[in-house]
Amino acid sequence: MIKKILVSFLMLFSLISANDDFIDSYYSSIGERLSEWIPVGENEKATLNIFIDENGAFDYEFIKKANSEEFNNSLKNFLEKQKKIKYPVYKNKKIKIKTDFESEKK
Repeated sequence: MIKKILVSFLMLFSLISANDDFIDSYYSSIGERLSEWIPVGENEKATLNIFIDENGAFDYEFIKKANSEEFNNSLKNFLEKQKKIKYPVYKNKKIKIKTDFESEKK
């Protein structure tokens, strides 16, 4: 399910910057990294802001947590590991991406 959500924000940025191939590949790269997380539970959803600074440092904040602590803890553990990985930089700017992480719906 996460891949579907990330594709949505990728499409949004593609529409905004249709003439910028770099932004397409940049957000695709972010989406690929975040799609490595395997959701737990069913019918859960968390909304987050993802931040990548001009040095490639990753950070995040929960806007709205899921109802399941197992889901939230799994996501948090994954995102904490992402902080140790240098992310790609976009034109030496700080980037903020609002996105949803969801488990399968039943």
